[in-house]
Amino acid sequence: MGWAALDGYHDANEACEFFYNKLYNAFDTCVPKYVLAMKRKYPPWFNSAINKVIKRKEKIHRSYRRNNDPEVYQTFKERISKIKIDSDQAYKIYV
Repeated sequence: MGWAALDGYHDANEACEFFYNKLYNAFDTCVPKYVLAMKRKYPPWFNSAINKVIKRKEKIHRSYRRNNDPEVYQTFKERISKIKIDSDQAYKIYV
């Protein structure tokens, strides 16, 4: 739409109404009418403490893969166990 379309209006209110009709029509055709939902990486009952333990576990696992150290693997297994316990407790509270 060019601005020349508004030249035919002598009343400012009519010109404004015409402009807004064109603007809203453009919104209706070009702007999505729904909001995309963000996918969660973790379930909704996971709290920040559980997320921190998971991130720490991932770091330990990377360290184990690099060094192949049995002590690091034992720490990794302990983190998995802690995550499982904390997750189960958080789920019981959530439900």
